Amino acid sequence: MEAQSEDTPKPSLPLILISAYDLASANALISEITNNSIKNTKETSKESHGCVWQIVNKYYQVDVELYPVADSDTLPPSLTERLEAHIIYITDDEEGDLGAERAEQRWARAGAAVGAAGVRLAVAAGARAAPALAAWARRRRYEPVALREAAGDDDARADACGAERARAALHAHTWRGLRRIDAPARSFLPLDPSGATSSDEEYEGEWDGEEGGEWEVEVERAEAFAEALGALGGARAAAARLPAAERRRRAERLVRAFCRALGADLHAL
Repeated sequence: MEAQSEDTPKPSLPLILISAYDLASANALISEITNNSIKNTKETSKESHGCVWQIVNKYYQVDVELYPVADSDTLPPSLTERLEAHIIYITDDEEGDLGAERAEQRWARAGAAVGAAGVRLAVAAGARAAPALAAWARRRRYEPVALREAAGDDDARADACGAERARAALHAHTWRGLRRIDAPARSFLPLDPSGATSSDEEYEGEWDGEEGGEWEVEVERAEAFAEALGALGGARAAAARLPAAERRRRAERLVRAFCRALGADLHAL
C-alpha cells in the first residue's frame, strides 16, 4: 500500500464549512481568511474540493480542512461529523434583505450539525453587514463580520474587524487535535487515559524543575487547561466503546488534569 503523504488531508481533520453562492466566491473568501497560506488541496468531487490550513499561534498549531460548498451542491453527510466551524458568505450581489434570505437557506442546507459548531460566522463582502443580515445572525447565533470593514481609531485590537476578525475567531477556537508547538520547561503530567490512577503521587511534583515566577505558572496553567479542553472530544469518542469502570477511570484522569490546570487539589475539593 502506498504511504500517505504528510500533507495529504486526513479524514479525521476538523472541518470548516464555507457556504456561498458558488465555489469561486467560497474560494475567494478562503484566500482572504487564510491569507493564501493553505498547505495542500485535494479533490473530493468534480464540483468541489477541500484544502488544508495550518492554524498556528504562539503555543499551538492544528491542521483543519476548509470545505467550500456552493448553493447547487449537496453536502456529503460524512462531513457533518467533523464540522467545528461554519462560515456563511454573502457577496456584494446578495446584500440587503436578499442576504438574510440566502443566509437562512445556507444555514438550513448545512443541517443539524451546525448546532454543534464552535465558530459560526456570517461574513458580508462589503464594508458593513446589512441590518437584515445582522438581525438574522443574532437570531441564529452567528457573528456578523463585514469583510471590508476598516478599523476605527477607537479599535484597540488589530483583529477587531474584517478578515482579521474572521481569522481571529477561528484561531481562538479549541480545535480537536491541537498540538503544542514546543514543550514548556515545566509541564503538567500528560493526558494519558491508559495510565489513570487515584494515587496522590500525581499531585506531588507537578512541575518538572524548579518553581518559576508567578506569571510563568499562570501561563502554563492556561496552556494545560487548553490542552485538557482539546482532549475532551477525542476522549468522549474513545470512551464510548469502553467498559463502565474504564470510562470512570478515564473521566477521573481528565478531571484531575483540569484541576491541575486550575491550580486546585482534587482531594481537597
